Amino acid sequence: MAENNSKRVFGGSAAEPPAQPAPAPVAAPAASVQPAAAPAPISAGEEPRQHVHHSYIWLGGLRAGVAVLFAIAVSAFSSIASLISGIQRATAGVDFGFGVFVAIAVAAGGFVAVMAVIFLIHWLAYRNLWYQLGPEEFNLYSGVISKKRVHVPYQRIQSVDQKATLLQRVFGVCTVSIDTAGGANNKAVIVPYLAKQQAEVLRAGLFARKQWL
Repeated sequence: MAENNSKRVFGGSAAEPPAQPAPAPVAAPAASVQPAAAPAPISAGEEPRQHVHHSYIWLGGLRAGVAVLFAIAVSAFSSIASLISGIQRATAGVDFGFGVFVAIAVAAGGFVAVMAVIFLIHWLAYRNLWYQLGPEEFNLYSGVISKKRVHVPYQRIQSVDQKATLLQRVFGVCTVSIDTAGGANNKAVIVPYLAKQQAEVLRAGLFARKQWL
């Protein structure tokens, strides 16, 4: 009998070899967890000197000018009345309206001169008023002729308050008061005329450095 070389058929199809199981996925090596880097130390170079808001010149100058002129008017009322009377006598032969005009012109000239001096003083004070966040303490510098430096260690800071007058609220500035530990004998450090955002940045920086130390 001739050898049958035909393939054995099961269910109408040729028999196939059994399927090989898929290889198990190789797990990737776990990434090594690096410890969190320590925060870089805070240095004075990271915080350059910061000036107060420029409204310190004109808003503070206007406030000081009104106060000075009111004090002059109260203390020298008799002198001003004598000056007006003298101008009226000097212009007795002239129209009365002209004498009043001269008196008003003299008063306006004096007012402008006083305000110019006050604004000049405030401009010089603004140029020499700045603060800086150092590595261990807050520094406030001021003074035109006599220089002054106020330094407050961060550990002694108790609270940072913001206050604003009506005019300051209109122009979006405030005064920052830094209270320190030590009882009633220690006066708060006052940083005047800061923009609201600048005041918030200063407050956050002070407490961040206090916590870091």
